[in-house]
Amino acid sequence: SDFFFPPHILKQEEGEGSESSASSQKDSESDNNDISPSNSSYYYFFSPMAAMPETIQRDVGDKSSFVARFRPHMETNLWMATRGVGSPLHYDVTHNMYAQISGSKRFRLFPPHDYSNLYLYPRVHPSTRMSQVDMDAIRTDLFPHFPNTTPIEFTLEKGDVLYIPPYWFHQTEVSGSHSISVSVCSESPQVELRERVFLDQKQQKQLASLASAQLPLRARALALEAYMRAFFKFEYSRERVTRKGGGSSEDEIANRLRRFCSLLLESRFEALPFDAAVKGLSRLIDDAEAFFRREMAKDISPEGHSDVIEQGRHEGEKLVAKYNFLTGSMYRYTKTEWEIELMNHFEDVASMVLGSPLMIAPFLGHITTRLRRQVG
Repeated sequence: SDFFFPPHILKQEEGEGSESSASSQKDSESDNNDISPSNSSYYYFFSPMAAMPETIQRDVGDKSSFVARFRPHMETNLWMATRGVGSPLHYDVTHNMYAQISGSKRFRLFPPHDYSNLYLYPRVHPSTRMSQVDMDAIRTDLFPHFPNTTPIEFTLEKGDVLYIPPYWFHQTEVSGSHSISVSVCSESPQVELRERVFLDQKQQKQLASLASAQLPLRARALALEAYMRAFFKFEYSRERVTRKGGGSSEDEIANRLRRFCSLLLESRFEALPFDAAVKGLSRLIDDAEAFFRREMAKDISPEGHSDVIEQGRHEGEKLVAKYNFLTGSMYRYTKTEWEIELMNHFEDVASMVLGSPLMIAPFLGHITTRLRRQVG
């Protein structure tokens, strides 16, 4: 897994509110086999297996049968914790074989297609790939689409092994007195594809030229929109969509872009508890939105910046062509994986081109509103 807790023992006193500890109220009764130092404390240990003493590595033994076929082994990790400790709901992009060595651990799994109902943190947030939903106190007033998810719940006991595919969301909690687990992670083709397409350094440098502070923000926003349109034009042509009722291909592309921006805004940004993390951040967000609106209202001629807009479109088409070329001979994203990675990528690019991650939400709102009016 490429998701880590800090590599040390964590002692968490009840009431401090760590994400890595669930409520202890339901597990406060005594247990004859309880190895916890007290029922009001949480203990947790994580380490890459390679950092553990040789005696422990020998105990784990040969892991080759747990490595995905024809894929490189990435890492093996050791997880130990006491009752009530858990992980927040998140996804990884690796193949994960999760073996329960001792004790028990409860899992909740959600398939990748639930992603838009799980309210992920933005890609530019420190908690990227995690859900904003507190699984111990689900707020449907903040996350109204969460009840539409399709979770699978079960408990791993000693000797059980669970395979977690890439992009499957999972949340854990130690359900017995303790848990000792080992996870063996293998690189997935999705990891390789993401690195070769969306994390290409040469392409990032080309996009950086659109982020010049000398360019008006509106010109950069237009270039960014042209960049994003290239992806939906590719999607439209690949699926050979024919709109009924006389709609044009440009209308269909605009509608797809609008729906995508609206979903990204709603599922990742609208319920963010800004001030719960950083006091006063909501005011900063409001100021950023006001600044964005002022800049977008300025009277600039798109024709005067046609070269920048054309460059945005060209860079988008280049990346789409690279993806299409690579997937002719290797793995192709599923529809859901493509949507998740496209959201991640657009956040990264928008933050860079517009000059700040605070500009992402206002930009998405602007695109959604304008295209709704334009297409109807």
